[in-house]
Amino acid sequence: MRRKFSRVISAVAVSAMIATSFAGCGKTPVSSNPESTTGSVSTSSKTEESSEPAASAVDTSTVEEFSVLVVGSQAALFNWDNPVAEEITKRTGVKLVPELVLDDPMQRIALMIASGEYTDLILNADGTLDKLIDSGSAVKLDELLDQYGPNIKEFYGDMYNRIRSTDGNIYCFGTGASKQAENTPGQYWNLGFYLQNQALENQGFPEIKTLEDVENVIRKELEEHPKTADGQKRYGLSLITSDGWRYQFPITHAANLVNGLPLDGDYYYNPETGNAELAMRQQYMKEYIEWYNGLYNSGLIDPESFTQNYDTYLSKISTGRVVGIVDGFWQASSAIMSLRTEGKGELCYSPFTPLVDSSTMKWCGEAGGNVAQPSGFTVTTSCKNPEKIVNFFNFLASEEGQILTEWGIEGVNYTIDADGQRVRNAEDIAAEAEDSQALMAKTGVKMYARDANEWLHQPYGYKTSNGQLLINENLTEPNAGLTEKEIEVLNKYGHDTFAEAFPNTSEVPSRSYGALDTISIGTDEDVAVAFQKYADCKLPNLAKAIMCSPEEFEGVWTAFMNEIDKTGIDKVLTVINENLATRVEQWSAK
Repeated sequence: MRRKFSRVISAVAVSAMIATSFAGCGKTPVSSNPESTTGSVSTSSKTEESSEPAASAVDTSTVEEFSVLVVGSQAALFNWDNPVAEEITKRTGVKLVPELVLDDPMQRIALMIASGEYTDLILNADGTLDKLIDSGSAVKLDELLDQYGPNIKEFYGDMYNRIRSTDGNIYCFGTGASKQAENTPGQYWNLGFYLQNQALENQGFPEIKTLEDVENVIRKELEEHPKTADGQKRYGLSLITSDGWRYQFPITHAANLVNGLPLDGDYYYNPETGNAELAMRQQYMKEYIEWYNGLYNSGLIDPESFTQNYDTYLSKISTGRVVGIVDGFWQASSAIMSLRTEGKGELCYSPFTPLVDSSTMKWCGEAGGNVAQPSGFTVTTSCKNPEKIVNFFNFLASEEGQILTEWGIEGVNYTIDADGQRVRNAEDIAAEAEDSQALMAKTGVKMYARDANEWLHQPYGYKTSNGQLLINENLTEPNAGLTEKEIEVLNKYGHDTFAEAFPNTSEVPSRSYGALDTISIGTDEDVAVAFQKYADCKLPNLAKAIMCSPEEFEGVWTAFMNEIDKTGIDKVLTVINENLATRVEQWSAK
């Protein structure tokens, strides 16, 4: 699964827009202390000093305001009015003035292109980069990065070419650090199969290696315990398909993973031809949907899976009514955490990575080096001082900047102990447990890190120069928050932490093409229409194929394939394969 769901996160459908000026950079400077860049609070100890490449000099003594368009689901959380932001401004002379777009970013970008007036910087412009390039409004960053972005170049390392667009130029950079890292202890946010602990115990903690093993646990558990202790009906697998994109996790993404394939979105990479094909047309996809059809007709899939909303899904989980889910842990975490808080470890879930055939396949963990450029930071032609913006991000890509954005300010948010290790303040730990978003908004800690707005940030498991994990969570006791029952299940399956249930991402080889769903389909209107038609037909037909009778399945599936053919999706595949060939050539260049 890629850093935190950046492929599928969509803009929150909120009808509010907070607008600020988006005139060019180089506005009237905000007065500041010329000595602020040297007199600021230290954010790293002497034990963490590192020799980082030197960038060309940029005047950071005068603070300049730069307007930035922030879009997507994290936009509502963004601000530049907190201590960490102030510290970044002291170090870089850059103050961001955000314009927040909470609904459709494409509409705002279209208005900018039509008017020729842009914000200086566009942040998390997911799906908009091609239009910015075509309009000539995206600045080519190659020479600027050579001069002012050595830390950024080092951040990507030998995968630097992977942030190039298909024309060979760099217009955007995002979160995808090339450095592979070990799995982080205690972190198991991955997409997988999660089975209820009481079901595992009732069935004697069976081995879970294949889909058949999963099916057997669910079938036997429902036969023996069809209702909860308080008499409510229990469900086998409950799927979440609401919001037009969540279905990818339990259906199409899961179909790839159980067959040992990476998450390439709508596409399948054919290793024999080197071409992208439509995943929905592959035999493995059909067989996975047919497996679901069998479960559904056996009463092992929640019949409300295609009608329930997200809140109902979470409610079923939090009341112990669901034996299993196929999902990313982050999607169900609030329900599971509430069970954990109540001490109901038997109703919590343990992760598994079953396969169609465990003797010939391995569950594919997502390699951290699959960098591409569809979302992240784009400097526009309205910006009058792009050098200063690149220098700004160059600081954030440094170890000092990484520690500042992840840990906050030394002496305020953390201290350094006798062993040279960073130690978070107890007050912040308690505040985060109570309301993590409120703490982030107040302090700025983690606001400009990996999980928000495509900031440059090293992956989970990455260690700084003092040998300590960059992530600021207390991982010395990764199981501290688990219930006794969860610890018991861990021991039964021979794991020290739940993270061990998943492949170690550092051992997954990087793919020559990265991820197929990060390849641009361009801006041709016919291609865009064809892709949308295909996207619109998927979920209704998948639901029909899963819920029809076994005897009807072949006919339903054939009709689905015929409908796909009529969408014009082959136009999309032609563009994808043209750009795939270009990408592989560019990325292999030395």
